[in-house]
Amino acid sequence: MIASLNGLIKHCFSNFIVIEVGGIGFGVHVPVTSSFKENVSVQVYTHMHWNQESGPSLYGFSTIEEKNMFVQLMSCSGIGPKIGLAIIGSLSPSQFVAALVMADIACLSAVPGIGKKKAESIILQLKDSVSKFNIEPGQSPVVTHIRDVGEALQSLGYSRNEIANAVEWAKGQVEVPAFDSLMRASLAFLSKKSL
Repeated sequence: MIASLNGLIKHCFSNFIVIEVGGIGFGVHVPVTSSFKENVSVQVYTHMHWNQESGPSLYGFSTIEEKNMFVQLMSCSGIGPKIGLAIIGSLSPSQFVAALVMADIACLSAVPGIGKKKAESIILQLKDSVSKFNIEPGQSPVVTHIRDVGEALQSLGYSRNEIANAVEWAKGQVEVPAFDSLMRASLAFLSKKSL
């Protein structure tokens, strides 16, 4: 098993890099190529995944936490390497663990390629395995956006009660719970109430 590679990045493609180690070029799938630069030496933590049709493929990560997260995701039924990389490319390990701990379906379903049902399935399959990640839960991106919207509305003079009602309503209205969409929906709710 190839657990890690130390070498020079020869090529960067979309979600794929070639690392030269001792004259051999290893093709490695990665979550985001922007983390890597050509002609720069790196250490990449790797996981080999076997596919019935295409055989073995190497997946590489900047940190051991990302690799552990990928391995746990691969243990979920219905989750393949492509979705695993998409999740790691969208959420840090601590944000992912926070989403599991809080059963934050909105956070996971905001990742490209994951709908509500798949997000629920991931949480159901992994929520009891959080200790295996060896990662402290961080702040979920959705929680951060909600807090930021609350602070912005407070600066506009709205009361805590008005803000709580507006944000709660907004969460049910938006597909992707980003700051902009939550803020627009909250302001729409508050403007209707003031009429």
